Amino acid sequence: MSMRRLAAGLLAVLLVVVPACNPTPQEFAIYLANGDAGAPVISLEDIVSYTWATHEIRLTEAAFARVMALHVPVRGLPFVARVDGRQVYAGAFWTPISSMSFDGVTIMLPLGAQDPVIRIELGYPGSGFFTGNDPRFNPQVRAALARAGKLR
Repeated sequence: MSMRRLAAGLLAVLLVVVPACNPTPQEFAIYLANGDAGAPVISLEDIVSYTWATHEIRLTEAAFARVMALHVPVRGLPFVARVDGRQVYAGAFWTPISSMSFDGVTIMLPLGAQDPVIRIELGYPGSGFFTGNDPRFNPQVRAALARAGKLR
């Protein structure tokens, strides 16, 4: 085999293999915080749109069903929001039947059949219970959502 053929073959392999090895940069996802690095509860593919001003997320029907099927105890179900695999903030899925207050970021499970929409909020039962700085306006999250064409 000539050196030119060998070089051309190696270049062809590199052009196929190298892009496949690089993860999509700046990908936003929400995972359960149980230490398992499994599939996200909400990925970019699950998000139809994300309204930045209100942090309202319109989900696909399948993703909304998956969120609604979560077993959320009255003390909440912890999650982490990640961009490119790195945690940008933490919070908890919360149930509206809880009588416990929470001072962190929440995703409230909607009651009843509704549009496939969730909202990332502060504190429970209201924002007055939240302490700390609002992490939802993270520029990495905004950039990831904008790049994916999900930001409204």
